[in-house]
Amino acid sequence: LPRLKFLAQAVNLETIILAKLQGAPVIAAEENKRSEVSDLIAGLDDLLKKQRALAKDTKGLPAEKAPALAPAQDSLAEKSTAVRARIGKDSKDASVGDEEFRKRLAQVAGMFAELRVYEDMLTAAEQLEQRKPEPAHTAQQRAIGSLSRMVDLLNQWELAQAEKEAAELKAEAEQMEQKLEQLADIQKDI
Repeated sequence: LPRLKFLAQAVNLETIILAKLQGAPVIAAEENKRSEVSDLIAGLDDLLKKQRALAKDTKGLPAEKAPALAPAQDSLAEKSTAVRARIGKDSKDASVGDEEFRKRLAQVAGMFAELRVYEDMLTAAEQLEQRKPEPAHTAQQRAIGSLSRMVDLLNQWELAQAEKEAAELKAEAEQMEQKLEQLADIQKDI
């Protein structure tokens, strides 16, 4: 009779462990959410990197070579509108991140207008076209500063989420370890 009690406990613990291990579909869904969040941050980060590269090319550029960079700057300005639109759309999509992240997305979408990112990029393109690399570089630096603020805002959320997830995983690992120890003790008694 005591053996049956231990056997029942062992089966119960094994069932709990199996259920945890079979949580893979839930984990896959969470992974998809994280992937969407990462894609949004990466899109903004890519915009920032490309603007930095153009600013680097513009700095100290002879005036006669400036018009060659104007199409790239103009294209980047257009890309900024697409990034802004996606961020604005995803800030209203309940499947993207959590509520705090969506609030930050809405804030970033607003920052595009408030900080005049598109306008600064267009100004830079116009200045390059007019063979004025110095004013173009100034406008590019404003855009870089604005984009950096936006990336930082989203990265702060991502860091907080990673810390939260690490704490949850640690607690879950400790629980699993305790259950495995209980299971080993029960199996010894059987």
